[in-house]
Amino acid sequence: MDWNVIDERQKNCGERAANLREIGEAMLKDSLTPTESQKEALKRRNRQIAFEKAFYLLQKDIEILKQLKNLNQINPLIPFFKLVAGIFCLCFSLLWVIHIAIFVLPNPPLNDFLNTYFITLENIPGFPLFGVLAYALFMYELLWAVIVGNYKIGMRCFCVNLFPLEDGDTPLNGMIANCWILLICAVPAVQFSSVCFPVYARDTYVDMLFGTQVQYLRFLSYFWVYNVFEYLLLFVNLCTLIWLFFCPKNSAKDHQDQINQMFAEREAMAKS
Repeated sequence: MDWNVIDERQKNCGERAANLREIGEAMLKDSLTPTESQKEALKRRNRQIAFEKAFYLLQKDIEILKQLKNLNQINPLIPFFKLVAGIFCLCFSLLWVIHIAIFVLPNPPLNDFLNTYFITLENIPGFPLFGVLAYALFMYELLWAVIVGNYKIGMRCFCVNLFPLEDGDTPLNGMIANCWILLICAVPAVQFSSVCFPVYARDTYVDMLFGTQVQYLRFLSYFWVYNVFEYLLLFVNLCTLIWLFFCPKNSAKDHQDQINQMFAEREAMAKS
């Protein structure tokens, strides 16, 4: 462990904290003045959101520094578990893309792929729930991707609020916002599963609802005929892959620079 690197990071965190305190005091004074227009109110809200994200990243960096100073108190299995979980999630994502490419998009499908896999697991003698567990893991990975995507979008889109989930430190608004997003995405996830696994879910209520009734509604039928949802999903996956390839980490410097630029514009407008 290089203590010079730790000291440098501590100094950087101190400078960022002092800068954020100065900006926070300026924001407090700014909030006491009446808003001139709706446009100015929107800029003030964006400054507040950017400030909260910069403060959140500062807190995370300080926590990392504390862990580096107390390596003997860190469980060495946690990073290993995160690595294994990341590899499993990558495999699940690749299987999703392959399944869409060979079963959902072609007409007729090239192969049943995951449908056959689930049915085979379900026919194992002695424990037929293997198929249900495998199906549940694939669907759970979709909802977990929703939570991760919520964090990524909140950190990278400066006009979107951040609602992170922290162990023992999740605010009530963050919990409610993530539950709200999960409830919204639960129905599309069920609909998506009915499109991807009609062979495995044959003669179920989900198949009857989405595969027989909703699919043939006058307006919504076009979304099924032209695979609009599936193409949108693949497009978002491709954009996310490119974005994370070039910008894999959230930069605290970017948030700090954005806040400084916002307040420089504010000061220039106040002087003019």
